[in-house]
Amino acid sequence: MRDIIVILCFCVSFHLCVSQRIKITEEQSISTGIDFPLYEPHFIIDPLEPNHFLVASILITEWKEGVSAKGHIVLFQSWDAGKTWETKHFNRNNIASGYDPYLAMNTDGTVVLTSLNTFTDQRFLHLISFVSKDGGKTWNDSYTDYGISHDRQSIVVEPKRQKFIMVSSSFNRTTEQKGMRGLSFTVLNRNGILIESNWHEIFNVNKDNGEPLITKDGNLIVPLIDYSLNNKLLNTRRNWIVTSTDLGRTLSAPIMISEDGSFPHIILDTLDVNQPKLHHIQGLGKFREYKGFSASTSSDGGYTWSKKVDVTKFKGEKPYIRNANWAINNQGIIGVLWFDRRDAEKDSHDLFFSYSTNQGKTFQPPMKVSSKSSTPKPEKYRGDRRWPVGGEYFGLKTGKNGKFHVVWADQRDEKSSLYMATIIVDP
Repeated sequence: MRDIIVILCFCVSFHLCVSQRIKITEEQSISTGIDFPLYEPHFIIDPLEPNHFLVASILITEWKEGVSAKGHIVLFQSWDAGKTWETKHFNRNNIASGYDPYLAMNTDGTVVLTSLNTFTDQRFLHLISFVSKDGGKTWNDSYTDYGISHDRQSIVVEPKRQKFIMVSSSFNRTTEQKGMRGLSFTVLNRNGILIESNWHEIFNVNKDNGEPLITKDGNLIVPLIDYSLNNKLLNTRRNWIVTSTDLGRTLSAPIMISEDGSFPHIILDTLDVNQPKLHHIQGLGKFREYKGFSASTSSDGGYTWSKKVDVTKFKGEKPYIRNANWAINNQGIIGVLWFDRRDAEKDSHDLFFSYSTNQGKTFQPPMKVSSKSSTPKPEKYRGDRRWPVGGEYFGLKTGKNGKFHVVWADQRDEKSSLYMATIIVDP
């Protein structure tokens, strides 16, 4: 456990400085015994059992030049808040590879695990789901196949009836809009069984979705980024949100939230029940320049936003800062993590953390979470070439005790493995 003392200064009618203690646990590998590289972990905490952690990850068994990867999705579960872990491999005989794992769990104990998979007799990626009805202890042998042309699927749980709403970017191949990438909304009942699916074009450009949010009254909020028109990339990528009050059957008109966007990541701040806030984090500079991240806040559902605040605070000459993830705990503290080369050797990177105690108005100086740098080995592992920081996303959740739990893919060892750490910000 590392203790870091942060001095916070507030200027009101007088000048006041107080100290705040940050505790970062020593990271531990959660994938000991796995002989293959792991990437892109998705992490959830059981809504009823706070010591039950679930992490799904890509496992690559083989990836030769000129051919598709072989592998599957593997699930790690801990029933003692990360002290010990057990594994389950979703490697049915006809599954050739698995990507983009995403987990969701409702208060009935139903767990849905989705992923994009290829099969031994088909070359296209299919979106599939496995279901557990007893909190992850046992899983159905069969899976549900939602077809091809999906990407970036993510799930929220509807709070009243505990339905699952899966949002994905997908091409509509059945109507006159064939070839246009829009949004697909797939609704599962509380037992993880398909109820309905709806597709929306929204507007005449191709787009990707970020992770959706859902409010206590069931209002669905989906962030977007547009990227191409008529097969030509846009000069700038814009961020938008759309909302739905009927689980994706109908959508609001899109609301633009930034004209110089990156992949959007929005969190919901309900500390003030009378005026919930949206917080939006986006990349600095042009798309995929990796210059850092800024944050802004909306108090009116996304129509207007505060001035952007620099989160990553890089002062050097050649930034390489990417893949931010953030969450807000039950004390209203916003925690942000990202990968950063500022203190690492060439081509290596570390995991950094910053936080805000004033609803995103300011963020504290970044601090390193990882004790050793991660060094990709692209000449040996094609997965390291495809995912130089271990994936396009990593896992971050807050517990009922306000702790920030983070799970990421790390290449400090011979192969990419999964590590976990806990960050405690004393209120």
